[in-house]
Amino acid sequence: MEAFYRTVEELKKLSDDNRLADLLWHHEHGMVKIDHSDSEYMSWKNSLPVLLNVLCNSGLSNLVMVLEYETPLGARIDAVLLGYNHKHGDQIMLFELKQWSRIKSTNNLSVVQVSVGINAQGKRIWDPRLHPLQQLLTYEKHLKQNHQGISEGSVTILGLAFLHNLESAKMLYTGTYQKWSSLKDSIFDREAISKIPQYLRERFETVENVELLRLFLNGNYVLGSAGFAGLKDAINRKENAVMIKDQVAINSAVYQEIQLEDKQSDKKLIVVSGGPGTGKTIVGLHFIYDYAMLHKDRPNAYGAVYALPRSRTVSDVIEGENGISVPFMDRISKGTHMVVIDEAHRIEDVRRDLSNLFEKANLVIVLQDDHQRIRIREHGTVKEFKSVATNMGIPVQTYNLNIQKRSGFQSGLIDRIDEMFYGEKKKLLSTGTNLNITYFDKLRDLDIDLKRKNVNGRSKWIAPFDWEWSKNVNNVDISINDHGDLFERPWNPKKLQYSWYQSKRPEDLEQVGSIYTTQGLEFDYVGLI
Repeated sequence: MEAFYRTVEELKKLSDDNRLADLLWHHEHGMVKIDHSDSEYMSWKNSLPVLLNVLCNSGLSNLVMVLEYETPLGARIDAVLLGYNHKHGDQIMLFELKQWSRIKSTNNLSVVQVSVGINAQGKRIWDPRLHPLQQLLTYEKHLKQNHQGISEGSVTILGLAFLHNLESAKMLYTGTYQKWSSLKDSIFDREAISKIPQYLRERFETVENVELLRLFLNGNYVLGSAGFAGLKDAINRKENAVMIKDQVAINSAVYQEIQLEDKQSDKKLIVVSGGPGTGKTIVGLHFIYDYAMLHKDRPNAYGAVYALPRSRTVSDVIEGENGISVPFMDRISKGTHMVVIDEAHRIEDVRRDLSNLFEKANLVIVLQDDHQRIRIREHGTVKEFKSVATNMGIPVQTYNLNIQKRSGFQSGLIDRIDEMFYGEKKKLLSTGTNLNITYFDKLRDLDIDLKRKNVNGRSKWIAPFDWEWSKNVNNVDISINDHGDLFERPWNPKKLQYSWYQSKRPEDLEQVGSIYTTQGLEFDYVGLI
C-alpha cells in the first residue's frame, strides 16, 4: 500500500475542511463504508487536528508527515514527522496518538500494559492496552533493525506520546511504571500540550527533508545484526537447539542447497511439509541461521529473510517468544538471496506470490501443511506449489516432517485423529499416546475442566470461525444455548495478541481463539467447541 503523506500545512488544511479523516479511511479500507464510531476513525477526526495545530504553531508547517505508516514488519505508526535536526542530520519523530481520558495500572502489575477506561454499551469498563512508550520503542526497534534505509544509515529516531485528553500522565512513569521515568519528557498530556512547540523547535529545523522522505518511503525489510542476534538466541534455546532425526535430515539436505545458492544463479523452490508440532518453524529458523553463518562477512543486511503471509498473531507470538521481528512476505526487498516462508498454506494466490518472490530471491523455501488450510481461498498446497513452479521452469524439491515432537515423538498422530473423527470405523486413539481427548456434552463442564487445568496459563478456548468478530473483548461475540444455559464469550483481542497467547490474566482464558487465529501456536490443553 502506498503511504499517505503531505506537508503539515497541507494536512492541516484537509483537516480544517473536514476531509482528512474520510481520506484516511478510504486509503486504509478502500470503498468500505465509513464507520464513524470506529476508534481509528475517531482518532483521525479528534486527535489529528489537535496535533496538526500544534505542529503549525511550532513553525514546522513545511515538514512532511506520513500518516498510518506501515513498518516493514506490519506494525502501523500513527504519524511520522521527517526533517533535519539542528546539525542538519536526518531525523524523524514517531507519534503515538491516544484519546484516553481515564487510566489506571493493570491488575497483573505489567509495566507494558495500561488499563484504559472506556464506555461500552453504556457501561464504564477498564480495557488493557499497550503502554504508549512501549509502542514507540517497538516501532523504533522495527525501524532500526529491519528498515533498510534506517538500519544502514544515521537517522535519529525520536518518539512522542500525544495524550491530549488525559488530565495527567504522571501515572505512566511513576509507581508501577517507574521503568519509564527516563522517557517522561516524551509524554505530553492535556496540560503539557502548550509545551510541545518549544520542545519541537529545539529538535527540528524548519526546512523540508526531501531525500529523507524518499529513503523512508522506499525502505524494505532487512535482517540486521540485532535481528540475527535474536535469531541465534532462539536457535540456541534448549528446546530448539537439538533437532530430531527427520529435522536433521532435511536441514542437512537444504544446507547443501544454501551452499550452492552462492555459486550459481539458478532459481529453486523447496517445499517442506509437516503436520502441527513437527517443527516446521524451528527448521525454517535453522535455515536462516545456516545461511547467516555462511555469510559472516556481511555485517548488517544478511541476504536471507524469514517471512510470513499476513498472519498477525503468529508474527506477534514469534517476536514475543524469540525477540525476532518477522516481516510479511510482500515487504521483502530485491537483492535478497534466500527467503523462507512459514505458514505458506495460507497463501491465496500461489502464482502471483511465487512470481514476486522469485523476482527478489533465487532460493525460496516454503513451510506448509495441506491440512491446515482453513479459508476456502487458501491455495498453498504441495500440488499447487509444484504446478506453478514447474510452469515457471523452476525446479522443485519436496521434503516431509512426520514426527510430532509436541506429542511424544510420534508419527502419524494427525492421521489417527482424522481416522477417529472422520474414518468409517472412528477408531479411538491407540494406547501409548500422551494426547488425551475428552468429550463433554455441556460447554459448562468443559469450562470447569479447562479452568482446572489452566495452571500455567497454557489452556485456551478454540472454536470454528462461525461468529462475527467485533474486535472488542468487551462484547459478546459467541452466544450458544448450552442445554438451557447461555454460554457467552468474546473472541480474542485485535491487539495485545502475544499477551493473550501467554494467558497471564484470568480474562485471557475467557477470550476464545478461532481455529484460524490459533493456527501455528502451541498450548497444553484446549477446549474445542
